[in-house]
Amino acid sequence: MEYRKVREDYVIRFDKGEEITERLVKFANIEGIGCASISAIGASSDFICGALNLSEMEYSFKEYHGDYEIASMSGSITCKDGKPYMHIHGVFANSKGEVVAGHVAKAKISVTCEMFVHVLDGTVERVWSEEAGANLMRITNE
Repeated sequence: MEYRKVREDYVIRFDKGEEITERLVKFANIEGIGCASISAIGASSDFICGALNLSEMEYSFKEYHGDYEIASMSGSITCKDGKPYMHIHGVFANSKGEVVAGHVAKAKISVTCEMFVHVLDGTVERVWSEEAGANLMRITNE
């Protein structure tokens, strides 16, 4: 992974073999990022994504292997218990034009991934919500 700061934002290039979520947590730790939005495109050979099963209030994930374009990836960097927390969704397309989309748990890069990180001032914490079955952003005017 290589990155460069441009004003308050970052341009990141992930390389073949790197796992995005793992590297992004390390990046956020190093740079002290507590609130940011991300957008990316690239290619992945192995990824895990899924959706929240509302009736069971838990995520259902599936592993995918093969050649996939990351047609779109977006999300946020916030904090949970003082540590970086990634919430990423992705759209992955294979050579047949079949698309897989959902909450991204992991994504290994097969060629490259180009990401832009837009940093916002301050920190946004996440807290568990029993009602939602997810870690929600705690929005305050602090």
